[in-house]
Amino acid sequence: MRTLAESERRTPPPSVAPRTPDLRARYVALHREMVEQAERAAAVERHWLLYTLLGWEHALTCAMSYYLVEVARLQAPYQWVYAALWLGQLAVALVTIRLVRGRPAIKESPLRQIINRVGGIFLLLCCNVAMLNATAGLPVFVFLPVLATLSSFAFLVLACIVSRRFVLCALGMFAAGALMARFPAYGFLIYGGAWLAVLQTVALVLWRRRKRWLPTDGSRPGQEADRGARVGR
Repeated sequence: MRTLAESERRTPPPSVAPRTPDLRARYVALHREMVEQAERAAAVERHWLLYTLLGWEHALTCAMSYYLVEVARLQAPYQWVYAALWLGQLAVALVTIRLVRGRPAIKESPLRQIINRVGGIFLLLCCNVAMLNATAGLPVFVFLPVLATLSSFAFLVLACIVSRRFVLCALGMFAAGALMARFPAYGFLIYGGAWLAVLQTVALVLWRRRKRWLPTDGSRPGQEADRGARVGR
């Protein structure tokens, strides 16, 4: 039998790796921190004002679409008018976001990118539904209730990754979709009113919670938020 070398005899046995904390607890803590950072950014960047303006801009566009469909009876070959109207609304919304939010004052939450992607996918699918309606040669806008279904799905995704409270928004859009299918002549008004109610509710919640994150000692918002993040860690 081979004799063990001196270095081999003195080598201690491998130590057992320390037990890691529960993964669920770590996930819950990290998720809470990301949500709190997202709320800080929402308070500093005045998201309550942003959602208020976006809700009314969207409702106005829906009201104009209702007028073109039900009063002016504008159909083929003038679908480009609706495309121009909604592209214009999208441009106005982007300008509103830029003017209200400005440059980021504090470090963004990782949830911001996920929320932006969900919103981008939602807009892309809405455009796809509009193209299918036009390609099928149907009147404007037979597939409108589908947009309410897509809205419900988007809010359910946010309920999974941000807060379960978004389930209430999804239920509201679900009810709006049912009403749009039952009363198609008022589809645009129902859709615009549903989004207006949802966005105004979110704006109200953010407005009431903003004092929790805004500075009270005269410091800049970014400094206060960063200091709060360091204390939380």
